[in-house]
Amino acid sequence: MYRHRFTDFTDALIPVYNRVFRILAGREHEAFRERVLELAAPKNGQRLLDVGCGTGLTALRIAARHPGCIV
Repeated sequence: MYRHRFTDFTDALIPVYNRVFRILAGREHEAFRERVLELAAPKNGQRLLDVGCGTGLTALRIAARHPGCIV
């Protein structure tokens, strides 16, 4: 599997990014994420693609709540 030379560096920044974003965006972002899930209304067997959406927390949440989906 190919890994860019900066991948380890960016992977190490993910927890920091998530923490800072949570502090700055607060509850508003959590409400936004929940609304996205509500509007998406994923169904079993559907494929969902999360592109350029931060560190993938929304995609992880969809996968956890809708195990029949391919995320």
